[in-house]
Amino acid sequence: MPNDTTENRPQRSFKSKQELMSVDECIEKLRYLSGCQSDSAVARWFGWKDNTLANWRRRASISYDTLVLGLLNRSVSVDWFLLPYQPLTYPSLSEYQQLQDSQRGYGHADKVAETLQALERVQPLFNEFNLAATEQNKALLVETLLLHQHDVIPVSLVLRQVARALASAQAQS
Repeated sequence: MPNDTTENRPQRSFKSKQELMSVDECIEKLRYLSGCQSDSAVARWFGWKDNTLANWRRRASISYDTLVLGLLNRSVSVDWFLLPYQPLTYPSLSEYQQLQDSQRGYGHADKVAETLQALERVQPLFNEFNLAATEQNKALLVETLLLHQHDVIPVSLVLRQVARALASAQAQS
């Protein structure tokens, strides 16, 4: 018979190898972002109670849910704030779209309709910029528009799309 006491031990908490900033480092960075010097002024700038940062100092603990919501409300990148020099991995576009599709319950007909609407929206660009209406050019513009509509178009992807367009233009000339 197994020893039940060893099987029912509590799990050890996960210890990250990544060092997060101290409370003082966090507050200094918040001061930099807000341009405020006092803890209460920084807290007000983020929409928090005046004593929020004092509580963090007293507990020697950052309330990350409060911090993240404050950063997002001020349009500050959480990645940049918490791990500015850490190379991070993001889901690929196809992985993200699969997740979005499964959450929305998208069917094939919905995707086709969305693509046709996007094509209709980008069509005037061909005339405006005297672009050849090739399948490749249509696909590039439609893909970019759809990515923008789904809020998944990071700057790196925009640059890749522009680079693809430039490469296509160079190949055609």
